Amino acid sequence: MRPEDNEPPYIARVLSRIHNQIRIAYYYRPKDTVHKRRLFFGKKELFESNNLDVQSAETVIGKCIVHSFDDYTKLDPVHDEDYFSPFKYDYTNKTYTPHPVQLYCKCELPYNPDEWMLHCDKCKDRSKTLGACRYHPACVKMTTVQAEKLKNYLCDDCVPE
Repeated sequence: MRPEDNEPPYIARVLSRIHNQIRIAYYYRPKDTVHKRRLFFGKKELFESNNLDVQSAETVIGKCIVHSFDDYTKLDPVHDEDYFSPFKYDYTNKTYTPHPVQLYCKCELPYNPDEWMLHCDKCKDRSKTLGACRYHPACVKMTTVQAEKLKNYLCDDCVPE
C-alpha cells in the first residue's frame, strides 16, 4: 500500500473487499515495533498483527507473498516480493506471540536467513531439521571467507578428542 514519502510500502493482508473498500490486517516491520531492529531480525521479516483497517482498494500498489519462516528458508531464489513472518505482533499491547523459535550458535540467537552460517557436518547428518548445529563464523573465530572455503566443519561437540 502507498506509503508516506521515502518510506517502504505498507504491507497488509486483504481480509475482504466490498466495492472499492478493502478490510486489511497490517504486517509490521521490526523497525516499526517497540523492539526496533535487532541483529537477528531478517531484512525481509514481517510480523502479522491484529491492527485492522479499512482502506480504498486504490491504495494497493502491488502484491507480495508472506511465507512461513520454514517455507522462506527453502526459497531459491528469494524474490523482491517474498517476505516471511515468524511472529504475531499485538500492536495494542506491544507484545509478540511467538511460534517456537529454535536458537543457534554459541551466541544463542534465532536463525536469520540473511546471515551465512556454518553447519556441522556430523550434526547435520544426525538431524533432518533445519540443522540443529549452526554457527556464525565470527562466533567460532573465523571470517566468513575462511568458513566458506571449508570442505567440512565439525563443531566442538563432534570433534574427536
